[in-house]
Amino acid sequence: MTLSEQRFRELSNAAPTLIWQADCHKNRFWFNVSWLEFTGRSLVEELNQGWMESLHPEDQAHYMSIYNRSFDKKDAFRIEYRLRRADGEYRWIDGQCVPQFSVDGVFEGYLGACTDITDVRNSKAATDYFDIAHEMIYSTDLDGMIVDCNQRFSEITGYSRDEVIGRNVRILKSGKHDKDFYVQMWQAILNQGFWRGEIINRHQAGHHITLMTTLSVVPDSQNNPKRYLAVASDISSIIEKRQHFEQLAHYDNLTGLANRLLLMDRLNHAMSGVKRRGGFIALLFIDLDGFKSINDHYGHEMGDEFLIAISHKMKEAIRETDTLARLGGDEFIIILDELNNTHYLEVAIPRILAACNAELFLSETAIKVSASIGISLYPKDPEGFDIDAEMLLAQADQAMYVAKQRGKNCYHRFDRTQDQIIITRNNSIEAIRLGISRDEFELHYQPKVNMATGEVYGFEALIRWNKNHTKLLAPSKFLFIVQNHPLGIELGYWVIKSALKQLNTWNEHGLKTSISVNVDARQLMQTNFIDILAAEINKQTNFKAGSLELEILETTAIEDRLLVSKVLNRCLELGLELALDDFGTGYSSITYLRDFPVKTIKIDRSFIMGISHSEQDFNLVSHIIHMANDMGKHVIAEGIESIEQGELLLGMGCELGQGYVIAKPMPASHVLAWVKDWQSYPTWLKTS
Repeated sequence: MTLSEQRFRELSNAAPTLIWQADCHKNRFWFNVSWLEFTGRSLVEELNQGWMESLHPEDQAHYMSIYNRSFDKKDAFRIEYRLRRADGEYRWIDGQCVPQFSVDGVFEGYLGACTDITDVRNSKAATDYFDIAHEMIYSTDLDGMIVDCNQRFSEITGYSRDEVIGRNVRILKSGKHDKDFYVQMWQAILNQGFWRGEIINRHQAGHHITLMTTLSVVPDSQNNPKRYLAVASDISSIIEKRQHFEQLAHYDNLTGLANRLLLMDRLNHAMSGVKRRGGFIALLFIDLDGFKSINDHYGHEMGDEFLIAISHKMKEAIRETDTLARLGGDEFIIILDELNNTHYLEVAIPRILAACNAELFLSETAIKVSASIGISLYPKDPEGFDIDAEMLLAQADQAMYVAKQRGKNCYHRFDRTQDQIIITRNNSIEAIRLGISRDEFELHYQPKVNMATGEVYGFEALIRWNKNHTKLLAPSKFLFIVQNHPLGIELGYWVIKSALKQLNTWNEHGLKTSISVNVDARQLMQTNFIDILAAEINKQTNFKAGSLELEILETTAIEDRLLVSKVLNRCLELGLELALDDFGTGYSSITYLRDFPVKTIKIDRSFIMGISHSEQDFNLVSHIIHMANDMGKHVIAEGIESIEQGELLLGMGCELGQGYVIAKPMPASHVLAWVKDWQSYPTWLKTS
């Protein structure tokens, strides 16, 4: 059932008039409540030809003759006949029947409106009916001058009988109907003899009243129009309820703005308009920056007042033809409709930003926020009509998210490729942040051994992400995401804290060893780095100097070497060891050796893997080892994957090493057992 059909039936059921509908095959398929109450029969009993059960036997042939003839010609007709009432009495009915057509002109059936005129046929009864009828009844001459009205007329309109007799019916006009409304009404009266529908009239006090009205032509003895008769029921309360429900269904109950349902209806309408007339529309997704703090500091009541006030500011910044809607919370949507160029868009957006940034005074408190605005255009290009309203809204939402990530208090226009890169990284960052809170990260430990003696020299702590506690991810899968992001600093502190706790645990179990952790240069340059490091060390009950080593990533450019050098010297004072990681692959290897107080150099695995078959790599590694020895530095080779590589390194003077041939990184729970098993270290180590 369509919305218009539903609305018709709701109003018909509220009317006292008996109403029925028939399909194009003459079968009646619907009767209103008044009809069913009148006949005392159910809707099922009345369907198709069932209603004729109540038709007076003497009137059946005459009625059906006119009914069928008019139906076949598709003409309106009017007929009086007798219909049995629920109490068994036959009542005279004035039936007015009109054909129904679709918007395409296709015949769909008939609509009948029937009035009980039994009492009207009797003059005294007619007078009584006129006076006591619940319906408002009045008549006019052919010029619209009121000639009579009943008491109910006065009750509904506020005018007494003496005030309206001799005056034109135009005194009731509300101004709510346009010229076309009255043209169509009078065409129906002149062509069919009557019109039925809703009219909004004006009460004498000035307010509006809605009437379900039937206007009929009263003929003289020659069947010429003599006057007009109006019978109307006051349905204002029904309309008010309907408007109330529509308000609840389509408008935000806090701000009175359009809600999501009405927004999407208007957005679809606007998009359809663009396809018909050209031009474009702009959809703005607005999220208020800092609104949460208003609720947190001043309470939700103040927050609601602020949302109402800021919505008024935004409303003032746009045209009346534009749509402002609230999705919920502090999210608003604006449709800038019927745009032919970008001029209005360029003017409106700064105005909207300024409106959102305005200082508002609520309960003598000055409150101010800003806004992040995402913009999507429809169509994005002359042929870009292939998206729907939901997708357009999603694009604006995505653009708003980018605007917020770029610092807030700004706007951003949707760009599929660029935005997706930003959003993907931001989503990954949020996933990592959530992973930290869920304790999804863990450290695995790879042994470092003295290849000449078999002594376990220490362990390197290597981070792993046990995502959702179901899938273990290597650092290469996620560390690059937080590079140059504050979350990378947070993750770095987590590694240091976790390594120190593990050292303490191993010490309690009799394993005296050291752990090295990687430290990014950005972390070293944090003003509170030393304070945090010292606080974590002091938490450990039996921390031994030299048991924690910081491996500085030589692949990271260090801008302030003097500052880092001071920080590293403070680390030495705390009892930490320092190493230069990935030596030979970074920015200023020799300079770092000169400027920083590092004890150990770690030769990058990219050089180690080639020493057995590349003379160049062999010579390079040999020179690094000799240089480190000459400078009094320890040297350790990482990434050793074969006995041959270990033997070559020992021959070059490098005794310390780590790699898969020794052991892969393992969970902390496996370390003690591995150390015990390591006592039978590889043959090539024993014979070296």
